[in-house]
Amino acid sequence: MLHELPFSRNEALSLPKEKILAFPQAVTAIRKARQNGLQVVLVQGTYDLTHMRGEDYRAHIRQLHAAKGAADLLFVGLERDETVALNRANREPHMPLDDRLHQIAARTEVDFVFGFEDIITYGENNEEYIKRYKLLHPDLLAIYKSGTHIDTKIKQATQAGVRVVLIDEEGFHHSS
Repeated sequence: MLHELPFSRNEALSLPKEKILAFPQAVTAIRKARQNGLQVVLVQGTYDLTHMRGEDYRAHIRQLHAAKGAADLLFVGLERDETVALNRANREPHMPLDDRLHQIAARTEVDFVFGFEDIITYGENNEEYIKRYKLLHPDLLAIYKSGTHIDTKIKQATQAGVRVVLIDEEGFHHSS
């Protein structure tokens, strides 16, 4: 006979009840999850899924699904609209951050989603990503193999002490 617990798993582990978190809440939730012996994987990006069609859309969904299989908890960090515009020739995402947060939170494989607070440019020498990874301190950073800036992301995560899993159509593979 199954017995229902009088509290949720998240409550038992002192994790938030809501899936959408502010950045400081995400930092705290990752720390608490790791203290409770759970492995945390982080995926980051724009995740502006409404404008995607076909293979691009499916690749993003596969990334979330495979990342969830790599750890106990999947956290998704979404870039601010200003960061996206800065790095895409002033082209903001089709959906504003708040809408993207709700869209990703609706995915069953996602445990928590949050928006980054900083506005940063992509690039190999950008220390901001290293600071970001050190502050969040997930066990793993999941990167899609056919994505952009792969070598840079691996280097930055490694410098921050975060292991990387590369994701392709067949699932995830540890790279460091």
